[in-house]
Amino acid sequence: MNYRVLRVLASVYKIIAWIILGAGSIIAISMLFSSNIISSGLGIPVTAGASIVTALIFEGFILLQFIFFLGLGELISLVFDINFNTNPVASKERDDIKSVA
Repeated sequence: MNYRVLRVLASVYKIIAWIILGAGSIIAISMLFSSNIISSGLGIPVTAGASIVTALIFEGFILLQFIFFLGLGELISLVFDINFNTNPVASKERDDIKSVA
């Protein structure tokens, strides 16, 4: 098995992607509730729409990071799958060329 570190790195990227999605979603949901509590405690008028927009923008960035890390992990896995599937074909063609020559 070649390139063990890259295989581990692909798995780490996929795990990081899911952690980012989970933690980011929890933070975005908590932003909805905490902004009203903080603003009322400080006496700062904040509309509910502003906190919703902020949470949605934050969640959008979290989704972009999730897609990036998951895509990177899948891309590394794809390269290994392509290598695994093309090596037997290439070695068979080399054997066929040697037998003809």
